[in-house]
Amino acid sequence: MVEILHHIDIEILYFFNHSLSSHILDRFFSIITNVNNWFIAYIILLFISFFKGGIKGKIAVLGVILLIIFTDQVSYKILKEIFHRPRPCMALTDIITPLGCNGTWSFPSNHAVNNFAAATFYYILFPRLKWALFITAALVSISRVYLGLHYPSDILGGAIIGSGIGYLFAIAAVKTVSIINERKLKSTKSKVNMEIDMKEKLVIRESTVEDIPLIFDFIKELAEYEKMLDEVTATKEILKNSLFGKNKYAEVVIADFEGKPAGQVLFFHNFSTFKGKPGIYIEDIYVKPQYRGKGIGKALFSYLKDLAKERNCGRVEWVVLNWNKSAINFYEKIGAEPMNDWTTYRLSEDKF
Repeated sequence: MVEILHHIDIEILYFFNHSLSSHILDRFFSIITNVNNWFIAYIILLFISFFKGGIKGKIAVLGVILLIIFTDQVSYKILKEIFHRPRPCMALTDIITPLGCNGTWSFPSNHAVNNFAAATFYYILFPRLKWALFITAALVSISRVYLGLHYPSDILGGAIIGSGIGYLFAIAAVKTVSIINERKLKSTKSKVNMEIDMKEKLVIRESTVEDIPLIFDFIKELAEYEKMLDEVTATKEILKNSLFGKNKYAEVVIADFEGKPAGQVLFFHNFSTFKGKPGIYIEDIYVKPQYRGKGIGKALFSYLKDLAKERNCGRVEWVVLNWNKSAINFYEKIGAEPMNDWTTYRLSEDKF
């Protein structure tokens, strides 16, 4: 039986190496058997996988690099040393060798192991690439027989070994992608639940005259936080006349969290001559320390952005103290930009 298989192996070898031999195929198989000629194709495939394939693509790139390193070393340093099978170009005197006869042992073919490992790995992750992957792997592997560097059985054995290892790596990659996606899904569900929970607990409302004591307390708390409490000269009566009197100079929106006042924003309209539109200027925005980190500040800004759209405003502006880094970071996260080319000037009441 062994002799029959060996005879078939030799006959197939001679068919590719002798019967099909031609200058055109010499040139063709000499090109595709050279790994260096595939680098650009490999780089393009890895680039597309990494940047267009999402999480699966990134796992595929990492996985296939580790896979090729593993299969190449297993084939070259372990299997070849176990079987010690001479190459046909070394054992048979009439073998045609367009590229010469070099390399170590013959079984298994590293080209077959590596290419079929990669093809199987990518096929399981990206089934649509099946034909391109396996046709390429087959052509590269057959080139080794045509060039007299390997027996057909070296290719078959290498393809089986490579496909098996590629399959195991692919299963591990699929499992990894599944775990990552499950964690992302749980995280997304958690965020959605938090947002739903926030919507149920948070109420953004317009202030009323009954809120004057609360508004005044918020103003003093903010002034104390900004180390400017001694500059507060407003009174509840002044606020009442300014916010709810005959001329309303500003508006206040209050955020209630679980039925308790958590923060407020005080704003009024300014005007842009360049845009020919009104704008919203935020004088104060404040959230109590115990309610920070719950998305209340972001909700207040969302309210103002929607209001600005509704009133056809050109922009929303405010100032921030230079030392207040946490506030600056927050503002930049929501897309606000500093006006570094501008300096604020003020005429105080005593200069009138």
